[in-house]
Amino acid sequence: SVPAADSFLLGDQAPVGRRLVRRQPVKVIHQVPVVPAPVQPGRLEIPLD
Repeated sequence: SVPAADSFLLGDQAPVGRRLVRRQPVKVIHQVPVVPAPVQPGRLEIPLD
């Protein structure tokens, strides 16, 4: 019972902590280049046309 609970807690905290840390930078990096990248060329193409 003691080792089983420890394994469960450690297993849950390990993936959860890594997923949260990886999701934070992934969302920031994706929002930075993905948002301004298509907006800048998209707006420039509209007036050029």
